[in-house]
Amino acid sequence: MNPTFLIVKWFWAFFIAASFFNVYKMKRKAARQILAHPELEEGYRAIIKGFAISTIIPWVIVGFGCLFGGMRSIFDVFQPRYGNPFVLAFHASIILETLLGTNWIVFRGGAEMLAKHPGIFNYDVRSPRKVTLLWFLGVAGTIFAEVMIFSGMFPPPPSF
Repeated sequence: MNPTFLIVKWFWAFFIAASFFNVYKMKRKAARQILAHPELEEGYRAIIKGFAISTIIPWVIVGFGCLFGGMRSIFDVFQPRYGNPFVLAFHASIILETLLGTNWIVFRGGAEMLAKHPGIFNYDVRSPRKVTLLWFLGVAGTIFAEVMIFSGMFPPPPSF
């Protein structure tokens, strides 16, 4: 069997493993923060759980698509115009998570919660305003990527 085929057919598993690794790192960082501020433990657990769910779900969808749903490879996610339901579900999950995350950050106290629970992300932001600004910077990147993907700016994936 072609080794390139194995890589592109199973690359989604790498993203799931990377998500678990990031959750592990976040738990270690949170443990240090919890030692200093035990009252924040529940909040750290909720943040880590939300991060884990939001980063794993899209790749589980791609994994099912690659294994059972007719996706030839992970590159199919760049071709939603072909209508593969797993590719469309992947993009729908990204869009839904972005909308839910925006609702949480802006209207449900997420920015304040993240500002009160520093030290587990790469940016140690303690201002809800800065959290919101960083979130919307990420939203802008997500919108740009989705527009580029859905506009067909990418060539068809290679055949394996």
